[in-house]
Amino acid sequence: MEDKNRIMVIPAFPGAGATFVASSLAVFAADSEKERGRREKGLLPKVTLAEPAASELFFASGMEERFINRRFSSFTEAVEKGESLKGICNSRHGVNCLFRVPGRDGALGLAGLFRLISSAPGQTVIFDCSSMDQEVLQDAAAEAERRVLVIDPLPVRIIESGSFIGRFLLRFPDTVVVVNKMNSGVRKAEVSRFLGRKSFISMPHIPPEIVYKAQYGCLFPAEIEEGRALLAPALEELRQAL
Repeated sequence: MEDKNRIMVIPAFPGAGATFVASSLAVFAADSEKERGRREKGLLPKVTLAEPAASELFFASGMEERFINRRFSSFTEAVEKGESLKGICNSRHGVNCLFRVPGRDGALGLAGLFRLISSAPGQTVIFDCSSMDQEVLQDAAAEAERRVLVIDPLPVRIIESGSFIGRFLLRFPDTVVVVNKMNSGVRKAEVSRFLGRKSFISMPHIPPEIVYKAQYGCLFPAEIEEGRALLAPALEELRQAL
């Protein structure tokens, strides 16, 4: 039996890009040769992207159109009813999508959140932790095998969230840090000094036209050619770190 790898993708502050990193990582993981082979055989995906608190991914990925003739299974409903989560599968391009449906799915209580973390189907389960309370988030992060902290290197945002970043890295020193929106204006040495570590993964700043093109096509930036070309090196580095 293969080991489960639960990965918490955590924003250092709102807008840091946890949803972007989590969705890109899921797309990249599902595009491996092994996972493509599973799809060709009609097998269920082993990569899951879960959204415990936010509600961006359902519309961003065009799920309302893909599931127009079939029901999009609700993990929040299953949690509320005490039903098993193992059979939930909303497959999209090799990723099992446990997304929240805006206007339909209610908030998870603490017990429901931890049940989702422990029981979400899949071998590689990537949790987009956007919109989660920071104190709850730290306890939830302790339940995962791996943690990714996403930071926007804009100095004012780093300074504002310095206390949370410091406490999180002290509690989870094995956290993989992703500095998102990396661009030529960022002084990497200063970012490194602030984080107290020499190494981090730099995720490039994606031009807005790529983001807009992807959303108009109901895709994630990593799913279109221009986005994947820019993101692939950083995503491969992140995959190896996890």
